Amino acid sequence: MTPLKWRQLLAIAVFFPCLALPFSADSREQTPADAAPAASPQQTPTEKPITPPPSAQAQPSAPPGTPKPPPAGVQVARPGAAYESATVLRVTTRLVMLDVVAADSHGHAVLDLEAKDFSVLEDGKSQKVRAFGFQHPVAETPKFTKQSLPANVFTNIPQFRLNSSLNVILLDALNTPLTSQSYVRQKMLHYIETMSTDSPTAVYTLGQKLRMVQDFTTDPNILKEAVKKAGGRASALLDNPVSGEETELYPPGFFDSLPDQAQAALQSFEAERTSFQTDLRVRYTMDALQSIAHWLSGYQGRKNLIWISEAFPLSISPDATVSSNTEFGAERNYGDDIAKTAAMLTDSQIAIYPIDARGLSTSGIFSASSSGGDRFGHRITGGPQLGNALSLESNNLTATHGAMDLLAERTGGKAYYNRNDLDKAVRDGVSDGSSYYMLGMASSARYRSK
Repeated sequence: MTPLKWRQLLAIAVFFPCLALPFSADSREQTPADAAPAASPQQTPTEKPITPPPSAQAQPSAPPGTPKPPPAGVQVARPGAAYESATVLRVTTRLVMLDVVAADSHGHAVLDLEAKDFSVLEDGKSQKVRAFGFQHPVAETPKFTKQSLPANVFTNIPQFRLNSSLNVILLDALNTPLTSQSYVRQKMLHYIETMSTDSPTAVYTLGQKLRMVQDFTTDPNILKEAVKKAGGRASALLDNPVSGEETELYPPGFFDSLPDQAQAALQSFEAERTSFQTDLRVRYTMDALQSIAHWLSGYQGRKNLIWISEAFPLSISPDATVSSNTEFGAERNYGDDIAKTAAMLTDSQIAIYPIDARGLSTSGIFSASSSGGDRFGHRITGGPQLGNALSLESNNLTATHGAMDLLAERTGGKAYYNRNDLDKAVRDGVSDGSSYYMLGMASSARYRSK
């Protein structure tokens, strides 16, 4: 073998072992048992673990199970001590404000009472009066001057000095026939002419929906125009939207000529129709009163709602004219609806003063416009027929006044009926609600809205 070939074989023999060394190192790094420790946040992947000094290697080893200390230069976050707050006592109370109107036996306001003169009970337990105040209209000093605005410029700043309670007059055309509406407008115009100029008043009307005709103002001329603008509206939910008196549905003698079963069916149908119409009137009226409660809740203090209407009956029940063979499924009681609405009015500090638009009520049987018969064409000549007719009218009127009394009693107002001086009734309601005491007590009771 020549020297040249020998040198070539020797170079090849040295080259192959050197070529295998990198592959052997890579395979060892991938082995879990020989894996290098994870790099710390402060250590780049290319850094090698720091070899501890000889002094550290000479220290005694820790017992088994003891965690190893972190490498030098590595910061380890240690959990801090648990936060321990002081003892917290939580008590929930509610300051309940009550509006109290105090009057003597003649109906005049009592103006010299103190907090000690009142006794407030909650669930039969006496409560301490923690807040006390008295509201009474006084003369304006200095004279309040309205802000003059340019043409076509409007503002929502109240154009009056609030030194009295707010008053809202609700002209109800939904439950009131046209003849009574005309009489109400006449009396309202007379009231506005003599009203006090320090009582902010708003005018609303109720037909198929609630409308605000005039916002709060003390200007009599503006209020007059609002009442005139209201006009008269015939209610589609009244049997007789003109006069309100009962009208004959069948010609004389026709109803009596029918078989007993047919008479009972017609009586049941008419009772259900009347109850359905009353249901709608009650629902529309309660919705309107609740809307007023929502709107006036943003105003502080007591508000007086003067509701001029012929209203609706508190309940509906069969009368003596209903045959014993009739299935009477039209019985109603609206006490719960009235109580729910009254609670919303009370929460908004609104006292309602219902005024019967009929004035002094008389029997429609003796009216000159009466035909002398009932809705079924029965002739009312006397005896039991006259007694039943008078009893039916009296029961309906009593049920209507009962609804007015319930609303007034639950809201702290007063109902006015059987009087023709409607303008004076409005003035009495405004005067009754203008002087009142404010009592505040801390209540711990839990209130739930239904």
